[in-house]
Amino acid sequence: MKIGCTLAAAFALSLPSIAYAAAPPVEASRLSPASVADYLRATSDRDKSIRYSLAAIPRTPYILVYLQGPTVCGSGGCSLLVLRPTKSSYRAVRTIQIVNRPILYLGTKAGAGPTIGVWVQGGGIRHGREVAISPIDTPRSANPSLSRTVVRPGAGKVLIGENDRGVPLFN
Repeated sequence: MKIGCTLAAAFALSLPSIAYAAAPPVEASRLSPASVADYLRATSDRDKSIRYSLAAIPRTPYILVYLQGPTVCGSGGCSLLVLRPTKSSYRAVRTIQIVNRPILYLGTKAGAGPTIGVWVQGGGIRHGREVAISPIDTPRSANPSLSRTVVRPGAGKVLIGENDRGVPLFN
């Protein structure tokens, strides 16, 4: 499957660290579910079981796409894509594996990228926890389940809720 395998394989290659640069926030028109779905469909192998949820990271140009389905999820969670709009489509900045909902926005510090919270559990983790990660600055090999920065209950703004089941990528 292209989304689960092709994009994941591309990010398995050695990528340089991505430095955060201030950029204009995502325009509402660029976050339309139709334009993101078009991008995802163009990079997939037409797996009809895939569902997706999306959210813009506030005050940044980045878009989060939480993918769900048997080909993009494992025992530890599902895949989270970080996209950045281009003039005509999107560019995948990063794929983060073993992520669970809810996904929270925790803030953006001056000179640094945004921080999000993701739930990690399963795949050997008995007691789940919400951990903080940088979806932009963290090295490609970073694993959210290894993060030692635990998010306190009630922190952040929910971007993709715990019960968000997403919408089908293909009808």
